[in-house]
Amino acid sequence: METFVQTTFIIIVAFAAVNMIASFGIYAGTKRDLYLRLALFWFTLILNFLVQSQAQSAVGELAIIFSFGFGIIPLNLLGYATLTFYQVPFPWRIISAGSLFAVLLTLVFQSLGFGFTIKALPIAGVAAAPLLYTLWIILIKNKNLSTPLLKVHAILLFLLSVHCFNFAIFRMEPEAQLWGWPIAYGLYQLLAILIPSVVLDFSHREEQGRLQSIIDLRIQELKSAHKEQEALLLEKNYLLRTLTHDINNPLMVIQGRLALARRGPVKMDSFINSIEGMLVRIKGLIHQVKTFERLHQTTEGLVLEDLNLMTCVAEVLELFEERCQQKNITIEFPRAKFEKCHILVDHEAFINSVLPNILGNAIKFSHNGGVIRMDIEPHNPNHIVLSVTDSGLGMSPTMIKNIYEFSTNSSRRGTGGEAGTGFGIPILAKTMKAFGGSISFTSEMETPEKPGSTRVELTLQGTMDVEIAQIA
Repeated sequence: METFVQTTFIIIVAFAAVNMIASFGIYAGTKRDLYLRLALFWFTLILNFLVQSQAQSAVGELAIIFSFGFGIIPLNLLGYATLTFYQVPFPWRIISAGSLFAVLLTLVFQSLGFGFTIKALPIAGVAAAPLLYTLWIILIKNKNLSTPLLKVHAILLFLLSVHCFNFAIFRMEPEAQLWGWPIAYGLYQLLAILIPSVVLDFSHREEQGRLQSIIDLRIQELKSAHKEQEALLLEKNYLLRTLTHDINNPLMVIQGRLALARRGPVKMDSFINSIEGMLVRIKGLIHQVKTFERLHQTTEGLVLEDLNLMTCVAEVLELFEERCQQKNITIEFPRAKFEKCHILVDHEAFINSVLPNILGNAIKFSHNGGVIRMDIEPHNPNHIVLSVTDSGLGMSPTMIKNIYEFSTNSSRRGTGGEAGTGFGIPILAKTMKAFGGSISFTSEMETPEKPGSTRVELTLQGTMDVEIAQIA
């Protein structure tokens, strides 16, 4: 039997040495913490075997107990390496404090004259503690992450923890060494065979996870790109529909004027001015389409310049003069304030898209005889707020939320049955952002008890005379 124990000892030391060299070698090439932990485990295990072999002839129970206690080091490192698979921190402070307490408790039991088992139990318990903690992580706390190989590994850890207590209970029995050492060496031999397989399985799963993360990221990028392309296509379709509608309106006016001219004499000045105005409108719409295309990537399609607000408003009001007369709508604004206000915008975009869109909607949703009020207020030293308020149909919170989205059709007919016109708020919002400004809405729906109202605020880069800004 002694020959068998010696042979088993040599084999397990050889296995441990091979695993130690392999772990150190792999760590040198990969710098992965797991292999360093395993290398240290095998190194301290070899030292433990050497200490244990020398302790066979130790005199005194304390010498035997403390020589066994050296095994606490490799067992802690075994638990420390195993927890790498779960990314769980090892309780070094608790284990270290427990080890010191076990040594002191053993000395106290020695002074009290207790038997070997009682004196050895504290050291045995501390030696088994990291194994039992690792078992709890594998089989209970993170059992969903445990593979079949790790569960087999857990069984070996459990048997090792039981063997720690066997030392305290049976070490001093005469026959104990005949089966104790072979069992201990056998368990470590199984660990020496199993741990490389567990590491390979872990590395395989880790690499699978890494590749899956790359795939998931790529899929997410493709989905995002697809979503952006869908949104861009939706915007282009919306723009095309809006453009054809808006160009059709002035073309119909031109056609109507020409039809009148064929029937009889017309006032040439009025006729030419009307045709010219419609052509300018069409030209401005085409210009805005080109500008919008460039806004997707850059603002180079816009040329921001310092403009007088009153001049811009006058140009736009001229476009809506006929529509206001048809619905008997009045547009009120403090002319003195507007004349002293300058804004930084692209001229074509502002008078052909931004302001016409806002005023057009205000007229569209106002009742006959309604009043639309425009005003400006300083926002900060570099920005002003241009507001347009009507007392028409109003909008619900849901409508205001959806009005910025191309994917939601927020168009509705006006109080006079007018169909949707203009470039739409989503495009307008992009243009305002390119101006270095913003747009916001506040509104209340019309009810039988009270009229509705909508207030649009355009925050623009601009300045206004301080004294004039205080004019009501």
